[in-house]
Amino acid sequence: MGNTYYSAAAAAATAADEDEEEKKFGWVIGRTCAAAAAAAAAAATAAAAAADASAAVAAKAKYMLLQMLLLLLQQQQQQQQQQQQQQQQQQQQQQQQQQQQQQQQQQQQQQQQQQQQQQQQRRR
Repeated sequence: MGNTYYSAAAAAATAADEDEEEKKFGWVIGRTCAAAAAAAAAAATAAAAAADASAAVAAKAKYMLLQMLLLLLQQQQQQQQQQQQQQQQQQQQQQQQQQQQQQQQQQQQQQQQQQQQQQQQRRR
């Protein structure tokens, strides 16, 4: 009977040890899962930060492209204005030349008339 008592006590002790081991094992698993969840959350946060940074870089690049496009359009407009001014200046020069030619023609006509008058006076 004493052996049975000792056997029961040994079985109870073994069961208690196994229960303690299971608790430790469960605690380790729980801690491992918590650490894995924390790592996953950190990775998700890092991915979100990277996405935000990527979006910020894309927005900055888009802004810079729009600025360059605006600058190119302004330069094109300035060139067109300069061309128009040059054309206007050329037209003015042509008009001045035409006026000078007309004045020269008038002077020539006047000279011819004067010469004719002088010739007529000499004949009289």
